[in-house]
Amino acid sequence: MASNRLLGSSFLWLLTACSGGDESTGTGFTSATPTAPMTTPMTTMVGTTGSPTDDTAEPTTGAPITTTTGVAGTSTTDVDLSSTGPANTGTDTSTSTTSDDTAGTTTTATTEAAESSSTGGPPVCGDGVVEGDEACDDGNADNTDACLATCELAACGDTFVHTGVEDCDGGVVVNGTCSMCQVACSAGFGDCNGLAPDGCEVDTKVTAAHCGGCNLACPMGQACVNSMCKAMQTEYGPEHSFTGLVGNHFITQGGCSLNNQDNPPVMADYFCKRFYNANCTAKPGYFTAQLPTPNGVKLHKNGGCTGQGNDIPNTVCDNGPCKIGNWNETTTGLTNLVCICP
Repeated sequence: MASNRLLGSSFLWLLTACSGGDESTGTGFTSATPTAPMTTPMTTMVGTTGSPTDDTAEPTTGAPITTTTGVAGTSTTDVDLSSTGPANTGTDTSTSTTSDDTAGTTTTATTEAAESSSTGGPPVCGDGVVEGDEACDDGNADNTDACLATCELAACGDTFVHTGVEDCDGGVVVNGTCSMCQVACSAGFGDCNGLAPDGCEVDTKVTAAHCGGCNLACPMGQACVNSMCKAMQTEYGPEHSFTGLVGNHFITQGGCSLNNQDNPPVMADYFCKRFYNANCTAKPGYFTAQLPTPNGVKLHKNGGCTGQGNDIPNTVCDNGPCKIGNWNETTTGLTNLVCICP
């Protein structure tokens, strides 16, 4: 019986040890329910020391690892995991490696996130984009519009004529000047066609269609004289015809002059007003000369001069009509005398 009790005790101890039972806080042993076999796969411990980390939660210190396989090669983007902690305070750097199996080359490029925005090259004038120190950029090389080919705004003094804004910009203006980039005509001239290149093309002193100013036309039958409209003028001379005689010599010597003073301008004016009419004037170009032949045709006033010659009807030269004759006498007087009469 003693051996049977020993065998029973041994069997009970062995059963208890194999069942994995826990020792009770009280007296004796209690049997425990067998533990089921482990079926959950082991997790990978990644991160700092502490609680286990499930591999389904990736660290937040870098971008996920991405691998792309294509026909030409494999492109891999690695993540810099050197920085630990809840946040990466440095500059993220990504490295891209491309391997081309057909070319047999590998290219690696590193891009700083902080430099992801490109600053571009220097400004290019003429590309149609205003950049840098450009005041404008209209994309053309026309210097007659608001933006010059140098990307500067058009302005008076840049030597280029701004179409529709400036008449001129320096340079020579015919019969005028360029003032504040506008044509300023000299006295007696006008820019009547409005075209700056030919300047002030009209002489308004003598042009009937623009007498005294642009578009101031004289009435029909009138001429423009010294910027004033007057009746059409007629020139007489230098050969003068009266009573069937034609001559070009007006005696001005001795008593045939006014107050015995041979004053050519005074005598020329006297001749035109007395031999023709009071509105006539002498045309420049006359001169004093001696009659080439003694019996040449001569013209003269009446009082104080010789009585030789024929009376000219409807004329008054001092005390009587003006005279013309061809007597034989050598005299001095005005020749090439032309009278302008309205």
